[in-house]
Formats: sequence, C-alpha cells, structure tokens
Amino acid sequence: MMNEKQAEALRPPQVSPYRKRHQVNHRIEAVKELAEAIRSHVEGLREEIVTAPLPLSEPDDIKFYDEVRYFEIGLIERALKRTGGHQLYAARMLGLKATTLNNMIKRYNISPKLGRITNGGDEPARQMEDQA
Repeated sequence: MMNEKQAEALRPPQVSPYRKRHQVNHRIEAVKELAEAIRSHVEGLREEIVTAPLPLSEPDDIKFYDEVRYFEIGLIERALKRTGGHQLYAARMLGLKATTLNNMIKRYNISPKLGRITNGGDEPARQMEDQA
C-alpha cells in the first residue's frame, strides 16, 4: 500500500495557467515557423518545376500536343517523386485540384507511387518512337 508521499510523487506536477498559455504559444510559434519553412520549400520546388527546360523533339517533327503531353507527364512525375507519391501534395505543388491531377495520372497511365508511365495506354509519340 502507498503512503501519502509515494502517491504525491506519482501525481503530475501542477502547472500554472500562465505556464500552460506560454507553452501553447511557444508550440504555435514553432508550428508557424515549420509551416513557413514548408511553404518556402514548396515554392522552391514549384519554381524548379516551372523553370525546368523543355526537351523538344527535332524541329522538323514537333507535334504540339505530343510536346504538351510530354511536358505534363514530366511535371507530374517530378511532383509525385518529390512528394513520395502523395497526390494531394503533388496537386498543390502543381497548382491543380487533386481530381484534375488524378484524371491526368489515369489519362497518361502514370503510376502514382513511382511517378512513372506504366505499359500501354496513351504514351506520347516520342516515347513510342523510342521503343520502336
């Protein structure tokens, strides 16, 4: 059986309301700093994705829609890789709605986990030519 001293030792220490408020405010500031660091990192990634050079086909056989498709696939793959396959984060990074990104992933047969085009489906002409 416990005596009063042992029972007192097991009770959590009393924290004043001021101290609790201080701890909460400290945590809020830490979360704000973390959120700002994440926002800054995402902006940097967005800038990197937007300014990535566009690999074009030979000038004689440029097909506008194939090049747009190739560019979109590249952006989606990079965003998925950067976010570890998390579609919502990738959509936010690209400035898209999650449903729009999901539709594009399905249209281009991109594996959401790996960010790679799967076999079959609607691949760009350049990729089909490379396989031939």
